[in-house]
Amino acid sequence: MSITGTVPPGSYVTYGLLAAGLAANRPAPGIVDRWYFSTDSLVMDYDTGVAWVEAVRGEAAIRLAQLAERAHGSLTGIGAADHHARYTNAEADGRIALHAAIAAAHHIKYLDSEAKAAAVQAGAITDGVTKAPTHDAVYPVALLAAAALPAVNRYDDDEAVAAMGAKADANPLHHDKAEEWGATEHTAIGDDAPHHAKYTNAEAVSAVEAAGLALASGKNIKLISALTANQTWSGLTAILTAGEALTIGQACYMKSDGKMWKSLATGVATMPVVALATGTIAGDAAGEFLLVGFFREDTVFDFTAGDMLYASEDTAGALKNASPTTTGEQVQVCGKCFPGHSIYFNPSLELVERQ
Repeated sequence: MSITGTVPPGSYVTYGLLAAGLAANRPAPGIVDRWYFSTDSLVMDYDTGVAWVEAVRGEAAIRLAQLAERAHGSLTGIGAADHHARYTNAEADGRIALHAAIAAAHHIKYLDSEAKAAAVQAGAITDGVTKAPTHDAVYPVALLAAAALPAVNRYDDDEAVAAMGAKADANPLHHDKAEEWGATEHTAIGDDAPHHAKYTNAEAVSAVEAAGLALASGKNIKLISALTANQTWSGLTAILTAGEALTIGQACYMKSDGKMWKSLATGVATMPVVALATGTIAGDAAGEFLLVGFFREDTVFDFTAGDMLYASEDTAGALKNASPTTTGEQVQVCGKCFPGHSIYFNPSLELVERQ
């Protein structure tokens, strides 16, 4: 059975001394020892009169809330046939009249002496005076059918408060009673600060950046060499600023302005290649550039696997699998050609000028 029910916007449903609803709809504090269960955050708080204080959360809070009284309209999971229609006045009067007409509706109650004698005869006690039960007495037990079992009364307000204990400190589902609900390893948790708030994405990234990355012996950073989709890459990248409009896969050198420009091996002024653009980047805009790694481009990188890769002297920003041959042109090894229109990009910063 769900405990949430339907909570009207801006209000809450009262379950005995326990109120439930959205956390945002929790009333202001002011009633000492009042309880509130937030159905969205699964936190149960108690009212000190001046502030709401968290007592328990999660599964334990759900179970405690299920013990409380609740409005009939808030119950869920009840079918049309789960209640019989109530008696009319006429039907009730008829049943009373029928019972009154039975000649032997009830037997006369036992006298004390008769009850003692019956117990002695059954072996439940040794005599009719001491009422001491015999150690070896055997009592036949008859199991009732489910339909004949007595109904269990719900907790009244006082019983619910007593079961929960003042501020839930004595309750077996309190947070420091971890062994009671099976978490045997959950034993070192204090009452006041059982859990810290979870990291936000920004906090987690900041923590990793502050601590740095240290790899244990035998561990490594793996790059994907067999790229399965066009215009994809895997490797070490950096955010840099483009000096001119760039398209994906174009080779770039860094100019004296600190920006990335398309390389050209006709002279040293437009060399050496240091990075590849990983997408379309506008001039003077920041973008991601591949420094070392694998890159797949099905149209541009139509090379033979195993060929060396050089900066092109013919087309600005291009790579080719043959070195420049004209005097004065710059020869720079930029990587290796791999199968599947892929390259391994690892540019050497050493330039050799053709003579």
